[in-house]
Amino acid sequence: MKKLTKGDAIPGIFSVIIGVFGLVLILTNQKMTILGNSLTGVLGPGFFPFLASLCLVLLGIALISRGIRQNGGIDYLNLTPETKKNFLTIGLITGSCLLLLIIWKLTKNYFIISLFIYSIVLNLLLKRSKVFTIIFAVVLTGFIYALFVMAFGINFRP
Repeated sequence: MKKLTKGDAIPGIFSVIIGVFGLVLILTNQKMTILGNSLTGVLGPGFFPFLASLCLVLLGIALISRGIRQNGGIDYLNLTPETKKNFLTIGLITGSCLLLLIIWKLTKNYFIISLFIYSIVLNLLLKRSKVFTIIFAVVLTGFIYALFVMAFGINFRP
């Protein structure tokens, strides 16, 4: 058991858990078909998430086996002040992402504005410079708008 707490084994275990969770969600949701229902063999909406989840499981297994073989030098269960600070940052980023989704759901029509605010908050959490933060927020929001609204014709409205 000691070998599983060191090296790449812990990230591998988390990767496998997240990948299996994704596979279960995809395979139990009838709308997430992997192959389309048409006779032309068009890929379904679940194809890419299925492929990504499968890759996550496979790469997680590879990380676990690598961590066991190398008996790694990093003990992920040893919480140093730096590790605690990193966990706090990850928690704040996850919370702000959830807040973005809640705001998008509540406002219904303001995803682009919510994304702009989220990208600013994200860069502030990561302690980026003000100039970088503004440029990043503008470029990311513009890219998402151009890609989804202009190129794909997908509206973020209900």
